[in-house]
Amino acid sequence: MNKEYSEEYLIVIKETGAPHAGGLENRFIAVVNSTKTKLLSTVKEFSADNGVISTFKGKDVSYIYFSGTRTYQGYTYSSDVTDIGLWSAGQKWQLIWSRDKDYWKDNVPMVSKEVINIYTRKNFTNNPNETVFYAWELQSTYKWNAVSESFIDLSK
Repeated sequence: MNKEYSEEYLIVIKETGAPHAGGLENRFIAVVNSTKTKLLSTVKEFSADNGVISTFKGKDVSYIYFSGTRTYQGYTYSSDVTDIGLWSAGQKWQLIWSRDKDYWKDNVPMVSKEVINIYTRKNFTNNPNETVFYAWELQSTYKWNAVSESFIDLSK
């Protein structure tokens, strides 16, 4: 999403209806020009049971943020969703901000206007033969800085 064009549109197509065992729901994202006649980026596919798409404005471009979770037998996690992060759209989508896959094992991101909150799972049971009870606790907060086009860790 570039300032060079007077208006651009972020197009999101959500594919639904796949049974859980058949795979995750998909979201296909692309940027087109204001007349919707020219594709300004390649199409990027994101997958998750529950996904969030948001934009963060930079100096000359806007970035696209995607995060998703998967829920299986009442247990929600992000580690299977490898596309969590901030992206720059174009002929080749570029990952601007992310964490490695292991980081998301017991963490989930929640996005709001210009802020990403990371929550950590707090398990109340450790016995694998019992039903797992857990809650989410705020671990860290990242605030978007449009001038530096980066996140500031407010948890430090």
